[in-house]
Amino acid sequence: MHIIKNPFLVFSVCFSVLMLILAVFIGVSAFEGQAGKLIINFDGRGLPVLGEAVSIFSLFGILAAMIAINSVLVFQIYNRERFLSYVLSATTIIVSLLILIATSMVVSMN
Repeated sequence: MHIIKNPFLVFSVCFSVLMLILAVFIGVSAFEGQAGKLIINFDGRGLPVLGEAVSIFSLFGILAAMIAINSVLVFQIYNRERFLSYVLSATTIIVSLLILIATSMVVSMN
């Protein structure tokens, strides 16, 4: 298959899945036995914005679905529109990194 020979597309999928696994590991290890509200963010006045741990873990499900959908789209449109497949791959990497950073920030605030 010609698609598998393209190292950027394979790297983007593997790197995104690795970032998802790392974010899940960080989230599960930090919030394993924690009950109640979590500090998600601070608003402009310095007051904490509270949320449940489920809202953090729902991000992982959304990211997993996004990685799966984008990977299928990338490999389906690669032969017709290569530029768009590169854009989707890069977007998947960026969003995976942002979710990992967001998870790390929530863990550091709690």
